[in-house]
Amino acid sequence: MSTTEPDPGPDDQGPPPPTPAPPLPPAGLPSAPPLTPYEASAPRSDQGRRRQVLIGGLVGVVLYGLLVTTSMAAGGSDQGAWVLSLFFGMIVLTIVMVIAGGLLVAFGRTRSFGIGLLIAIAIGVFVSGGVCVALIAGASANTG
Repeated sequence: MSTTEPDPGPDDQGPPPPTPAPPLPPAGLPSAPPLTPYEASAPRSDQGRRRQVLIGGLVGVVLYGLLVTTSMAAGGSDQGAWVLSLFFGMIVLTIVMVIAGGLLVAFGRTRSFGIGLLIAIAIGVFVSGGVCVALIAGASANTG
């Protein structure tokens, strides 16, 4: 018994023709557009960003350290004046650093530094606030 395929009729065209292969990519890729000064100065690696965050945090902590040092110098031996100058200085410095950090975070090139500065605000308020509470508690224990 032999099997023969029937002849295709006028409506039956047979199997569809094979699809052509996709074209080959060009031999060389086009060069990238040149970097703008903004893109060229931005950090390219996570290590660069981490370094900027660390530097921003250190700058903020140094500013709070300078605040404590100048408050001690301004207050002299009077503990109440020292605590008061530290308290008001902390408020002013925190407001200035929030504004500066917010502005720095708004721009991509300085965003990492601004984040470090904002982190330093939390550290500075925590440490300086602890110093204030300790001094007030020590002063009230001495008088009472």
